[in-house]
Amino acid sequence: MSKRPRDKAQLALRLKRGSKVVPAFENRLKLKQLYFGTVDANDELETGGQDSVEDFYRTFQIPEGLDLEEFRRGQLFLVYGLKGTGKTSFLRYLGERLKREAHADHELFSFTEDFPKEIYDDARQAYDGPEAGELSPSKMYLKLDYEAVWTYIILKRIAELTADHALFVENDSLALYLDHMGAIPKEDLDSTVFVYLPNIEKGVVRLAPSRRKDPGMTYLRGDGGAVSFGAFVKRAVELYAALTPTKRRFYLLFDEIEPRVASGRLFEMDSVLVRDLVIVLRRLNVVHSAETKSVLLAAAIRSEVLDHVNKLGKELHKHVEQFGFCMNWGDQGPSDIHHPLIRMVCEKIAYSERRAGVQMVPETNVEEYVWPRYFRSNRFEQLDPKVLLDQTWYRPRDLVRLLRIVRDMSGGEEAIREAQLSQARKRYADASWKEMGAQLTIAFDRTELNGLQATLTAFKAEFSLQEFEQRLGVLGAKHSDVQKLARHDPSDILTVLYRCGVVGNISGSGRRYSFRVDPDPDMLGRFCVHRGLLARFSLAKNPRQNGARPRATGAPPPRRSNRF
Repeated sequence: MSKRPRDKAQLALRLKRGSKVVPAFENRLKLKQLYFGTVDANDELETGGQDSVEDFYRTFQIPEGLDLEEFRRGQLFLVYGLKGTGKTSFLRYLGERLKREAHADHELFSFTEDFPKEIYDDARQAYDGPEAGELSPSKMYLKLDYEAVWTYIILKRIAELTADHALFVENDSLALYLDHMGAIPKEDLDSTVFVYLPNIEKGVVRLAPSRRKDPGMTYLRGDGGAVSFGAFVKRAVELYAALTPTKRRFYLLFDEIEPRVASGRLFEMDSVLVRDLVIVLRRLNVVHSAETKSVLLAAAIRSEVLDHVNKLGKELHKHVEQFGFCMNWGDQGPSDIHHPLIRMVCEKIAYSERRAGVQMVPETNVEEYVWPRYFRSNRFEQLDPKVLLDQTWYRPRDLVRLLRIVRDMSGGEEAIREAQLSQARKRYADASWKEMGAQLTIAFDRTELNGLQATLTAFKAEFSLQEFEQRLGVLGAKHSDVQKLARHDPSDILTVLYRCGVVGNISGSGRRYSFRVDPDPDMLGRFCVHRGLLARFSLAKNPRQNGARPRATGAPPPRRSNRF
């Protein structure tokens, strides 16, 4: 009987440790020593020290096709994608790289934390007021306009940054600009300007007596120092355009612009805020030429919000197509060892080995050396990368989440095997569904979400539209949450689930998903619950095991497998 051939990791791979050549498996680190990063880059960078920044920077994987120079020069200023695809990480990496290589400063603007509370509260009152209630959604979208608000916020921040960062040449133009941006007393700004939202251009502000020096402003009659807010912002843009940039560069980065609420009228209002921010970023980015400008603006935006915003007028899609980059790891080639996400994991492991003092492989093709050593199907075979990728939504955070769980459960091991992945399934599925639930609240309220969970639990891993509709009917008669969910059309429910990645379609011997560049479901085909969620809903990977008939007495039990 012939022996099974051993793979390259055992036959060909030799690494140097000092002057001694040793087999590949002899100098592996324990899993607990491996750095995988965190699920949320903000958590890692804000709670850790400089070491965390260095770990993050050294192991960041730049998506294929993304040219950082285009962002550095301002030719691109939007990065968009589904939640978890690495948009925030990219902005963080971009800022750190610009700091190191171009000596440029940057600042992250958080929509949920830095957008003025006074503006937001007054906008909510206006949007929920009696006048708003009488308007149809389409008319409300046209009525809502926050371009002047965003323009004021950004130009005000640039004025505040100018003193510390020497962004513009000190001359009369700069003095006039700074004077203008400081002309509205804060108490007047809070109490009189934003009560005019959503149509803020009709608002009136009164400039401080000491700041009424600009001959370019037209004051309202009979009210000393009063000007329309729209005219004030227009003049601010004119004064900003007249500034002479220095050779310094500053990047104002808007981090993960997304609604503060998940559904309803306030979600619509926040979506309009996102729409008008993109418009203003485009407008201000071209005020000064690409060669001379000292301030560049960029933003990360969730594609689900952009899809909704495109319905709100102003042809936003043109700006997104021309000035945006889509973070989508699902279209980055076959699910093999050279997939960028697999390479990302291998780079992090290689970095861990270098940090621990283990002599490591060349800088190129790291995955060919790392993967066979740390990912094993058994003693003789390396793990198929598809086994790992199929548990994810092709997002960096999914792999990080899964590998961190495996590391926590099997930290003393030196390799990741299918048995360990199986043990991590339930924890991983629970955490993934929790995140999915937050996305689904855009379409469903909490009660309906509970009904959705009840509908999928112990159902089928694969099913048709008709079977799903029957499931809703049967459970809806007994379960009030499912009954409320069933008020939605079943095809609409499945469309939402498909676009969020909860389900996909069976396509021949493969599967199609929204995150793998198949944006719309096939309603006539069969649906499948994503493999990463099967354990959450107590579903078997093999659909024939769902609802299977009991075994005959004396029949042997089915063989168990360590594979998912």
